[in-house]
Amino acid sequence: MTDGAAKQAESNLRQIIADTPENTQAHIDLATLLLQRAELDEATLDEASRLAHHAVVQAPRRAETQFLLATVLREMGRTEDAAACLRTAAQIEPSSVIVLLSLAHTEMTRGHAEAADAVLDRLLRLQPGPRHGQVVQVIQAHAARLMELAFTADQMHYFDEAIANYETAVAQNPGYAFALSRLLTIDGIAGNLATAELRHKLLIASLLHSDMRSAVWQDLAVMAYQAVIRPLPRAIYKVVTETIDRQLVELAHGQERRPQNVGSSKSGRLKIGYLSTFFRDHPIGHVTAALFAAHDRARFDVHVFYVPGGPSSDYTRLIADGAEHFVELQGTHVEMADAIAAYSLDILIYLDGYMTLSLLPAVALRPAPIQVFWLGHAGNCELSSIDYVVADATVIPPTEDGDYTAKVVRLPDVYHCASPHAVGPTMTRTEAGLPESSFVYCAFNNPEKIDRRIFATWMSILRRAEGSVMWLSRTHNPAIADNLRTAATNHGVDGSRLIFAARLPDKSAHLARHRLAGLFLDTPLHCASTTALDALWAGLPLLTVNGARPSARIAASFLRAIGLEDMICSSLAEYEERAVFFATDPDALADVRQRLNANRETYPLFQIGMFCRNLELALEQIHGDHAR
Repeated sequence: MTDGAAKQAESNLRQIIADTPENTQAHIDLATLLLQRAELDEATLDEASRLAHHAVVQAPRRAETQFLLATVLREMGRTEDAAACLRTAAQIEPSSVIVLLSLAHTEMTRGHAEAADAVLDRLLRLQPGPRHGQVVQVIQAHAARLMELAFTADQMHYFDEAIANYETAVAQNPGYAFALSRLLTIDGIAGNLATAELRHKLLIASLLHSDMRSAVWQDLAVMAYQAVIRPLPRAIYKVVTETIDRQLVELAHGQERRPQNVGSSKSGRLKIGYLSTFFRDHPIGHVTAALFAAHDRARFDVHVFYVPGGPSSDYTRLIADGAEHFVELQGTHVEMADAIAAYSLDILIYLDGYMTLSLLPAVALRPAPIQVFWLGHAGNCELSSIDYVVADATVIPPTEDGDYTAKVVRLPDVYHCASPHAVGPTMTRTEAGLPESSFVYCAFNNPEKIDRRIFATWMSILRRAEGSVMWLSRTHNPAIADNLRTAATNHGVDGSRLIFAARLPDKSAHLARHRLAGLFLDTPLHCASTTALDALWAGLPLLTVNGARPSARIAASFLRAIGLEDMICSSLAEYEERAVFFATDPDALADVRQRLNANRETYPLFQIGMFCRNLELALEQIHGDHAR
C-alpha cells in the first residue's frame, strides 16, 4: 500500500469509528494499519493498544482480536500479557498455525522452555497444509524494515541489535522462517544451546506449515546451508531445495540466450575450471592451496575462477601461482557466467554450494557443459545445473545414491584434499592459557556445531576425567564463554574448566598449539572438517562418531584415510567411554599419537599428489560418461 493509499484508508477508518463506535472490524483494521508503519512511536502504540483492547471487549471470543492485542502488547514489551492473549486465542482456534507459532516464540523469549516445547509439539502434530485459522496479517511493511535493520546489524556482528529486530519481526510475523533461521545461527555461535534447540524446532514447524513458493530463493538458500549443520526433515529440505532450483531456472530462462558452451579439448588436455569466492584465508582456501599446482599439466588445462568475497591473502597468491589460468570474476551473474563460458571449459567444478548466493545464479546459467559440485559442504548442492557430486564411500555410501539429484562419483581414499602447512614451534601451556597438569580435551570446531546432546556428553566426560579441561574456540560473539560456562555449571561442572582460545592470525602458531592438547573431541551434529585436518596434521588424535548424514561423517572419512579407524565410534556412549579411557591411560593415547605421526607421511590423507591423481581420474571418468 502506498503512503497516499495508507493515509486515505486511515482517514476512512477513523470516520467509520466516529460514526459507528461499536464497529469491531474497523477497530481491528485501524490498529493493524497503524502497526504497518515503518516507525512505531509511543503514541502510535498507545492508540493501537486502545483500539485492540476495544476490539477484545467487543469480541472476546474472536481469535483475531486476541492475536492483534498480543501483537501490540509484545511491541510494548509486555510479553507476559501477550502470552496470556495468545493462550486465549489458541483455545479459541486450537489449530491456528500462526497463533501457535507466535505463542511458542513468545514463551521462548520469556525463558519458558517447557511451555514453548509443548506448543511446538502441538504444531508438529498438526497436519501440514493451509494455515488453519490464519487470524490476521499484520505489519508486513514494518516487519520488512525490521529485517533490513536486523540483517545489517547481524552482518556487522552487532548481535544484541540484530536479535532484538529479528525477535520483533518474528513476533509480528510468526512464520518468518528466514528470521528464525538467522536467530538460530546467532544462538549457535553464542552458545545458547537450549534456545537454539527450541529455535530449530520452531523453524521446522514454521516451514512445515508454510507455502515456500512465496519465499525468495536467497532466503531459502541460507536455510539450505544451515541445514547442513542443523538438519531439516527430508521432506521439508526437498521442498526448500526444489524451490531454490525452480526459481534459479526461471531466472536463467529470463536471460537472453547465448551460444551454449560445449567444451573444447582440441589440445588433447581436459579443460577444467574451479569456481569459488573462498580462494583466500578461508577453510576452502586452506585445503586447496596446493591442489592446483599438483595437476598433471600434460593432461589438464587448469582454470581457477575467483570471485573476491573478502581480502586476498597469501592463500590467494599461492593458489594463483599454482593455477595455469587464474581469473578474477566480477559483475552480474550473467557477466560472470559469460566470462567463464568464454574459456570453453569441459568441466566446471563449483565449490561453494549454498554458502555463496552471488554464484548460484551464474552456475544455473550453465557456463560449462558438465558441472560438478565438490568440497564446499558435504553432500550435494541440489540444483538441476549440477550433474555430478564428488564424494567417497564414507561420506556418501553407495546405498544413498538415490537421495541425490546429481550422479555420485566416489574417490577411492578420501573425498577431501588437505594442503599441509608448516607447524610452528611448540608454545608453553602458560602462553596458551592452559593449566600445567590437566588433561586437555580440545574442540576447536565452529561453536555453531555444538548442540545440547554433545555438550552434555562432554560435561559427563569432564566429571569422570578428574581435573580435565575443555579447550574451545572463541567466536566473534563474546557471549559464548559466559553462556557455555553457565551451561557447564548447570551440568555440575565448574565453568572455569572451559577454556576459550582466541583466533591466531598465524596458522603455523595455531597448528603448534594443538600439541598442548591430549585429544580432539569431534561434534557429531556436524563433524570437524578443515579443523579436523589441522588437528591430525599437528599430531593431535581425534575421536568422532560416524553419523547418519554426509556432514556427520567427514571426520570418519579422514580417520580412515590416515589408518585410525579405531578412533571412529558407533555411538555417543562409546565416544564417552573412549574419551574417558584415553584421559586415564596415557600409554594407550601415546600409541594412537605414535601411529598418527607415522601415518601422516604415508597414508592418503595428506598426500596431495595422490589425491590429485584420484580426482583427475574421476574427472576423466565424468567426461567420458558425459560423452557416452
